[in-house]
Formats: sequence, C-alpha cells, structure tokens
Amino acid sequence: MQLVNLTPDEVSFVYDEGELWIMTLPPSGTVASVDISKEMIGEAAGRPVYRIAFGEVTGLPEPKEGLCYLVSREVAEAVKRPDVVTVDIGPTALRNGKHVLAVCELVTFA
Repeated sequence: MQLVNLTPDEVSFVYDEGELWIMTLPPSGTVASVDISKEMIGEAAGRPVYRIAFGEVTGLPEPKEGLCYLVSREVAEAVKRPDVVTVDIGPTALRNGKHVLAVCELVTFA
C-alpha cells in the first residue's frame, strides 16, 4: 500500500528487521487539518482541563484503494478511517533527548 504524507513535515521511518534502514517521506504538498474547539471543564493541580471537539476536516481525500494517508494525530482521531494513519511517537520512536528523530510504527483510530 502506498503512503501519502498529508502533513507539512518530512517524516522519517526506521525499520529494524535484522537490518537497520531508514525511509524518509516528503510532504505531498497537501495538508490535512481539522478544526478543534475547546471547552474548559475544570481544573487539576491549578491548571485548566479542556474537553476538545473535532470539527470540519479539510485536505483529506476520499478513500482510494491502494493508498494510505499519513496525517496528524488530531485528524486521524477525528475521522477514524482505516486508510488514515498517524505516527506512533511512543516507546518505539527513536529520540535524541526530547525530540523524536524517527518513527517505527503507524497507528490508526478506526
């Protein structure tokens, strides 16, 4: 399946299945985004706690066989489509201090 990068950033993937290799995916030129609204619902440790709601998604094509779309986590959560993925920046990501250098896995919220 072909992966289309609908983020504004170049994304690097690292695979290590016996041999380490890196793939870099440039942005496609189209950016998928979602409107987000926030409502303050309380406080925790003196900090506001917000409930977020997703609105209109733009820049995301309709599903097409053989294509998978890489988007921001917010867009992936908003649409919950199996052809829409985001990077997993959890423990499998390679980091340099606090910055993610490369990701190893993709996730979907479908």
